[in-house]
Amino acid sequence: MPFRFVVCSVCKKKFLKDNRYINENKKLGHNFYCSPLCFSSVKNKQVKLICENPNCHNAFRRTPSDKSFRNFCSRKCAMIIIGPENGLKHRKYRYCQYCGKKLTANYKYCSPKCWGLAHTLSREQLISKLNILAQKLGRSPTKRECKFSSSCERWFKSWNNALIEAGLIPHRSLNQRMYSRRKCIAADGHFCNSISELLIDNWFNQNKIGHQKEFPYPKGKFVADWAFSANIFVEYFGLANDSKRYDEEIKKKKLICKESKINLIEIYSKDLFPKNKLKQLFQTVTK
Repeated sequence: MPFRFVVCSVCKKKFLKDNRYINENKKLGHNFYCSPLCFSSVKNKQVKLICENPNCHNAFRRTPSDKSFRNFCSRKCAMIIIGPENGLKHRKYRYCQYCGKKLTANYKYCSPKCWGLAHTLSREQLISKLNILAQKLGRSPTKRECKFSSSCERWFKSWNNALIEAGLIPHRSLNQRMYSRRKCIAADGHFCNSISELLIDNWFNQNKIGHQKEFPYPKGKFVADWAFSANIFVEYFGLANDSKRYDEEIKKKKLICKESKINLIEIYSKDLFPKNKLKQLFQTVTK
């Protein structure tokens, strides 16, 4: 069988290895080790500790899960130091990983307060994590998409304040009354889900444009905000780019209209505020 020289990933020593295993390791992205000793030195995750017994101070290794607030190389050293403190010889004690207080139960922290202090993110860390999340999403994240939103609200008093501190654009739907979801009744008696929809419906009524509210799509369970006919739908996408779920619904509605050959007229918040641009959007309808 053909053999080739490879280099050990730990000690850099050259040694012969079967071509079959070389190709397999490269395919799987594995390293090469010349001996079990080199292999174990990489896999061994133990950390080096110093015994807290002042008369001992021996160096020893222990896995991170076995590391505690106080560490001793042996039970004998542990009993010399903590034995007189607790008066017990055959009991293993745990200590709070934040304040070092002795624990009477199998917990890592002595209280919810210590747990919270150990897991508290700083102001700079929150801003950094918000920017990383925004880069990943390609837009300002919503509150439901952020797992640490409660920490942001504690630090910055509100979710939008946290976005502003991070240099991100806050969501209009959360801080502007004009975009909030609110039941309204238009001049023609139509029920609208927001003040923005109320303005659009009243504009149709003022310009004598016949329209039907909440018209069902030919496929799925979606309904159009308005319909001029069975082939002309009007949608107000006021929360576009504010929610991933909302953006996915927009894509689905557009796809249904394309497949069903329906002319979809799209209205966005920029078409209403700060300047009403409905006249330009519906020039062909009003003529």
